[in-house]
Amino acid sequence: MLIAFFVPACVVIFFVIGNGLNEVQGYFPSKNYMNVFSYNDEHDKGNSGVNNLLITGSKVIMDYSLENGSPYPLIGLVFQQHEKYLSIPDDAIVFFNMIFDAPSLRVCFKIDIPEFSRTGDPLTYLVLEAVVVKNENSSEYQIPLNRFNLAQWWCDLQEKKLDWQKAIDYSRIRSIELVDSSSALSKKQKLEVREIFFKKPVQSYYITLFAAILTYYLVYFIIFKPWRPLARQWLCRKKKARHQNGELDDKALRIIQYMNQHYNEADLALARVAEAAAVSPNKVSVILKSEFQLSFKSYLNQIRLEEARRLLRESDRQIADIAHLLGYNNPSHFTRTFKQYIGISPGEYRKKHLH
Repeated sequence: MLIAFFVPACVVIFFVIGNGLNEVQGYFPSKNYMNVFSYNDEHDKGNSGVNNLLITGSKVIMDYSLENGSPYPLIGLVFQQHEKYLSIPDDAIVFFNMIFDAPSLRVCFKIDIPEFSRTGDPLTYLVLEAVVVKNENSSEYQIPLNRFNLAQWWCDLQEKKLDWQKAIDYSRIRSIELVDSSSALSKKQKLEVREIFFKKPVQSYYITLFAAILTYYLVYFIIFKPWRPLARQWLCRKKKARHQNGELDDKALRIIQYMNQHYNEADLALARVAEAAAVSPNKVSVILKSEFQLSFKSYLNQIRLEEARRLLRESDRQIADIAHLLGYNNPSHFTRTFKQYIGISPGEYRKKHLH
């Protein structure tokens, strides 16, 4: 009996270790507040622009076009966790689930360099990049970190000629960027990002070991019934995870589309959204909580504040005008809400992102 209990314990331990080696580290969609925004080549006298940027809890869709004007036309889409660095193992693999029209994209990591990088100055963050070529047959792309190279154009811009290779630190990644700098000019393009996550590779030895102990565990599970509830719980968690990572259903899509179209209306309320989506108010709250872990009020504020950040960065509108434009009748309420969600006031945010 001692052996019967000891061996299953070892199996569980090895299972956990094996699972840890293949652990998935999610980045987008994220339970934490994610700052998603775009940029173009206007700093280089370019005319490229984003026509529409739709951000939901499960995907980001950007419609844009590259235009003449800049010697190097480009459009970038930035994913950045709010006030937090991304830390990954240096042997990890980055996975993307995305669809894009361009022939290729550059995937860039912006890495913070202590005592060198400065907030508000993107060129002080070390740039690693790799090229992803469009695959007509799949939306899934994976890039080992050893395929990322130090961007030579970034090195050429630095006044200090140092060994930047030594400054690469995968525990201080500030943002992940997808950049289109292809030659497809004056053509409407689309980029849809559904998921970004990281995985550690599993060596063949551990794969073999995992298969052996898993086989034993399955046999043990068949013989000893007390283990069956654990298996049921594990399957339930997996099913729930698959559901959370799935596409939005029709009801959720109607709710999100309506809120994205009418978020700037001051009288937008839960009952009105429910009527437009042909569901009950309670169902709207349940769907938003299930899909985004947010209440109706929090999700509405998230949409409004995404647009507020864009206007603060890209326009010189007065803060009071921005508040009214986004459906906040009281500018003071807008300022309090902005600081509650973003951590700083609208005025501080604008100063921080001035280039």
